[in-house]
Amino acid sequence: MAADARIDSLIASFRTDTLTHLFYGITSLGNPRVVVAGLLLSIAVLFRLQRTRFVLPMIVSVVAAEGLVFLSKLAFHRPRPAQALLEPGGYSFPSGHAAISLAFYGFLFFIVMHATRKWRARVNLLFGAAFLALSIGFSRLYLGVHYLSDVLAGYLLGGLGLLIGSAMVFGGWQGIRLKPLRARTSRSAATVAVVLLGAVWMTVFLRLNAQPPYYRTKVHRPQALSNTPAPNSFFQTRRRAMRYP
Repeated sequence: MAADARIDSLIASFRTDTLTHLFYGITSLGNPRVVVAGLLLSIAVLFRLQRTRFVLPMIVSVVAAEGLVFLSKLAFHRPRPAQALLEPGGYSFPSGHAAISLAFYGFLFFIVMHATRKWRARVNLLFGAAFLALSIGFSRLYLGVHYLSDVLAGYLLGGLGLLIGSAMVFGGWQGIRLKPLRARTSRSAATVAVVLLGAVWMTVFLRLNAQPPYYRTKVHRPQALSNTPAPNSFFQTRRRAMRYP
């Protein structure tokens, strides 16, 4: 689309090194490895807090969003923008980062909103979730790896995944019930898992940002043509002429 190309060129004109590092850190929050580590960490926290009714719906939300993105990429085969700072694999439409971030982080905010009773806190959480999702989506535009329509389509698919997961919660899913004798052991194991998975999540996130894989094309400068050979090549030619008269 013409509008996508114009917006891509407009954003590219405002790029700086500082903003590039900032938005790469933001876009890392939507990286599949970071999201999977965060998903495992969230499952451990939910088991520790005995809120197992949210575990399966959260998994369904993320898997549904990622599955819809995978099928859509196979269906459309849209190439990436030409002015990308990164060189990601796969097709452009729709944005997987936008979809999976909305499905995962949106469901986390949904869990916290479900636990609080104050409307002011719920509104603040809603704005926080929207800000995080919009920041990750805009980071994909800034880095030039997606068009605007890719990000909007990703939000749509991520919203569908989030809707499916939240519908399971409102539908009466009760979660996994643990026996009383095993509850204490399960909570202890969940505490250990929270600490370990928290360290894993932090390691994955910091490792992605330690050396950002920015894609820079090499500029090939044309060399000036000259009829006079270079010194080395001139003497090599003379030697060959003297050796083979």
